Amino acid sequence: MVGPEADVATPGSSNDTIMETDINPNHLHATSQPLFPDTSSSGSGPDLRRQANSILDVDDSFLDVYDMQLLNNPLPYPQIGTMDRPRVAYIVKALRSFPRLLLMTTRTPFIHPFLFSPTIPSPLQDAISACSLYVSRTETNEAVVWEIISSMVTKLLQLRASWSVAEHLSCVQALVIFQIIRLFDGDVRARADGEDAESVLEEWTDHLALRTDIIVEGQDNQLLDARTLVEKGWESWVFEESVKRTVIVSRMVLAMYSVLKRGFCTYVEKVTELSFTARKGLWDANSAVHWRLATEERDRFYVQRMELNELLQKARLEDVDELGLLMLVTYNGIDGVNEWIMRLGSKALLG
Repeated sequence: MVGPEADVATPGSSNDTIMETDINPNHLHATSQPLFPDTSSSGSGPDLRRQANSILDVDDSFLDVYDMQLLNNPLPYPQIGTMDRPRVAYIVKALRSFPRLLLMTTRTPFIHPFLFSPTIPSPLQDAISACSLYVSRTETNEAVVWEIISSMVTKLLQLRASWSVAEHLSCVQALVIFQIIRLFDGDVRARADGEDAESVLEEWTDHLALRTDIIVEGQDNQLLDARTLVEKGWESWVFEESVKRTVIVSRMVLAMYSVLKRGFCTYVEKVTELSFTARKGLWDANSAVHWRLATEERDRFYVQRMELNELLQKARLEDVDELGLLMLVTYNGIDGVNEWIMRLGSKALLG
């Protein structure tokens, strides 16, 4: 079981290699299904371009790239992922909401407020400060805001002799927030700065996944009965779930920016090999008592290696947390998720 205090040497830059561990590196190359299957029906609507632009705050040339049709796979990667415009617009809008959400509620679908106890890690303090600056920026102070955010990222990327798992996690979470702010904004310089840090985010994320052993093949040891889950403890579960969700969101940020910029991504297997718990009551629990109560639910909706069929067959919309809904859209499209919502008798369709 992963613990938050174990120390290992930290990668110093994007060119460092991941440390040797006792984890099988082949886990990172497991066979998996396509990340963005075309399961939703066609038809984007006449206002899709305008809607996407209002979400992304970029011009059409930035969005037109992913209209391309890839007829072959000329690159040396096992799978190429593409995505339709409505799906891209929804997912990017969701990712872009995380900085404001963190600022206003001290939580996101991958950052749990329990991690702030007893004190907020320094990297996340800077990330929250950056969120405040970004959300309140104006045309007058925008240049200064970007300069301050750039300085914060430079500080985050400084060399470390070693870091615990908890420190590693907080650094990755902070960098994810910084990357969302910079990559999905219309400011050209901010986007360029974000691109410079992409390789660092990918390396830190892969290293975190390796050292915490969250990638499994076959039957996952997280498929536990309620008694075993309670014995594991709320604090331990929150930390491990935070690691899993952070790796998922980090790779989704990298994947979505690649889709926006190039029209495709090469993160199909790296996302599909991941697992998490989609039960809203478990992730949203603010205390051990509330969490134990949520464990008594019949279905915990543990999504193993992005196998989402159980959610579509058994879950209600109110059972699924934000990350669960985001991944349902990723793999089933807007229309596919709306069909599921309609089968439940709800009219709260996704736009």
